Amino acid sequence: MELVDSDIESALIVANFYGDYLKNNSIGIFSDIDFEEYFAQRLLYITKGKVQNKRFETLHLMTTALTYGGHTRVVERFLNNGLGDGLASLDKLPEKVATAIPRNILKHERIRQQSGIATINSILEIGLHYEYVILHIHPEDIYSTVAAILLAKLDVRVLFYNHSDHTFSFGYSAAEKILEISKYGWIRGTIRRIVHKQTYVGIPIPVFNFNINKNNDRKFVIGVMAGYTRKFLPWGEYSVTTFLNQLFKDGETFSDMNIIICGPTGKERFWQRLDKSARDHVKFLGSIPHADYLKLISSADFYVDSFPVGNGTGFVESVMLGLPSFGLDLSTGYSYADILRSPSVADLIDALRCFRVNNAAVRRNTLEVRQRVINEQSVAVCIERIRSAMKGEPGIPLPPYLQSMNCIEDFWEKNWESNKIIHAPLRMLPNLPMYHIIKLLRCWTDTWPYSTTFLLIKCTLLRLINTLRSILLG
Repeated sequence: MELVDSDIESALIVANFYGDYLKNNSIGIFSDIDFEEYFAQRLLYITKGKVQNKRFETLHLMTTALTYGGHTRVVERFLNNGLGDGLASLDKLPEKVATAIPRNILKHERIRQQSGIATINSILEIGLHYEYVILHIHPEDIYSTVAAILLAKLDVRVLFYNHSDHTFSFGYSAAEKILEISKYGWIRGTIRRIVHKQTYVGIPIPVFNFNINKNNDRKFVIGVMAGYTRKFLPWGEYSVTTFLNQLFKDGETFSDMNIIICGPTGKERFWQRLDKSARDHVKFLGSIPHADYLKLISSADFYVDSFPVGNGTGFVESVMLGLPSFGLDLSTGYSYADILRSPSVADLIDALRCFRVNNAAVRRNTLEVRQRVINEQSVAVCIERIRSAMKGEPGIPLPPYLQSMNCIEDFWEKNWESNKIIHAPLRMLPNLPMYHIIKLLRCWTDTWPYSTTFLLIKCTLLRLINTLRSILLG
């Protein structure tokens, strides 16, 4: 904030990584509305001479569209089902994303400029042609946030789809409605100062075809686990390696069961604790394309969600395929499918044992849950809830079936604290003048003895080397 008056471009860079710092360090701060409004006020001059010129109804604004992860899939589903005339992204749209949405959708990509102010101005120029802008931004994206606040001042109606509802995020100030997706995000409304803006929308889930009578002649029962590697990092009593070791100790019940794990490579340190009895039944695939992943689970017999960090959309996808699905309820409340989760590792193993003993009953229950998910979270239902918010109707409360679900309400804070690691936003350093780097180094001296301190020193030395090299090369 000191930099705003003297070097606004550097101030925006630091603000972006301030958001990144809070996103990656769960210290209990989930918004900073005063901070983002301060920046918008200082950049209000950008709006001079600009007026809204409504040519289209709805623009979806993203920071970066990804070929993996649920947040891009949500945008694709909305656009493919009639909600939206345009898609804007600060960065280039991956080809798989560009081809996944209708051809008639206006695509605004590579909006990001070398200058932060120019980036904000570009967003304004695009957004002013729309009546509504729905934010699907990354939590640290100060550029889109400031642009959204300025757009709202120019009478563009802004909604915020709360993708990363378990972390800190910028973007809450500009939105007239916060489109919530889970119990976990909903209960943080008071801390975020957005209770008056909240309205439940949910995660839109497409309806997949499935085959109930499949793979009956296969020698092994095949299960799938999936998630980014960090989602499997052990936390307290919750360790996937311990779970697998316990599972395959019961040689009689699970001797004909194999589990394929997508995401991790198996070379990560914590997998070294796998017993031989478990390792003989586990195969690691590493990261695979989403289309290949859907083919894999479509041919599997059951799905077990990653833990201690679970999947929001991934768990529901397996249920929609009619696949018996299992997991832990550490951070539940993202869909009705979470009712299938278990409260402990022992209960999870018992649920799998019931599946082996009475496969048909478990499948019937899965299909009943699947139908409830269709009723509550089909793409059409979620779009109708957003349309309600657009019309200015009263906010839709969190459904009772989500409100009643159990979860550890400070799961992410406890998880972060137990890891004993402070994540420092080192990537910003090469973009800052040296005297700003020195000031930031002084701010981080109290992170000792965390490993990030060493990374910080390494990054600074590399910066100095590169500076000297460029001077010498003239």
